[in-house]
Amino acid sequence: MQLKETLVNTALIGTGKKPLQLNELPDALQASAAMIAESKADEETKFLSTTAAALNYYRAGVQPVQFSLPAN
Repeated sequence: MQLKETLVNTALIGTGKKPLQLNELPDALQASAAMIAESKADEETKFLSTTAAALNYYRAGVQPVQFSLPAN
């Protein structure tokens, strides 16, 4: 399953019924997600923190749009 689908499904179902599993995340995110999971925050805060890290991970791989200006 894709990363975004995993996060959306967990958000829709709820962290009480379907907690986010570390093995569902890409390898690059598992270390930071494990640190978040060990915190004393509630499950919703942990999920939102992991989702924020995943958003930064996802955006880091996106190439910016290239524009070329017409020559005068």
